[in-house]
Amino acid sequence: MTELRNVTMSYEGKRVFTDFSCAFAPDCAYGLTGASGVGKTTLLRLLAGLETPERGIVLRQADRKLRMVFQEDRLLPQLSVLRNVMLETGAEQTARELLTALELEQEAETLPKQLSGGMRRRTALARALCAQPDILLLDEPFNGLDSELRAKTAAVVFGQMEGKCVICATHDPEVIRPYVREWVAL
Repeated sequence: MTELRNVTMSYEGKRVFTDFSCAFAPDCAYGLTGASGVGKTTLLRLLAGLETPERGIVLRQADRKLRMVFQEDRLLPQLSVLRNVMLETGAEQTARELLTALELEQEAETLPKQLSGGMRRRTALARALCAQPDILLLDEPFNGLDSELRAKTAAVVFGQMEGKCVICATHDPEVIRPYVREWVAL
């Protein structure tokens, strides 16, 4: 179980959470919804251990592999798409399978600067999936994709993570609705 207990957190001088508690099961997909600025990204950063609450605690199982896909793609510009995806694991076959599933196989040797925004987004998702995490945190993961590609990409991501914990912040809940069992409205 991944959990926030009585968390109080401010960001850039603005109170985001006051005595906030929420728990996430290890085998469930969650959707985080709410207007811009309500704390979706802050919640993900707390869960990832990138932020420390002012008060309260964040509980994570140490043996659970966690990965996060940020709103920015954070690809290494000097590495090809394939090398970016393989960065952590070196698993070339898995990386190539993910690139095929995400319709990027033709771009395997391309540098990120030569890709469209949607291609960079899918590369970042492939890299996170290649690590085979137990917990996947997604911050607006389907931005920059047209509606058809958004649906296909969501199917790949949630299919790869079936039976594991996915926590997805989104302004477009319809894309993830078929996969999400629980919703957290902030």
